[in-house]
Amino acid sequence: MSGKEMPQFGRADEVNINGTCHVLEACVQYEVRRLVYVSTYNVVFGGKEILNGNESLPYFPIDDHVDS
Repeated sequence: MSGKEMPQFGRADEVNINGTCHVLEACVQYEVRRLVYVSTYNVVFGGKEILNGNESLPYFPIDDHVDS
């Protein structure tokens, strides 16, 4: 979450964690064989331009993130 919702850390966790659980439960219920998880660019983005980035980029240090 960003903008005015950003300070609602508990709500962000609720949506992200419980929402993921609901998706996984639905996959099991409907016998979905594959789930593609798409993350956020924030795991590698630290405010600097990324040129020619790929899956080998290191994660941005968790302590340096400005939001949850």
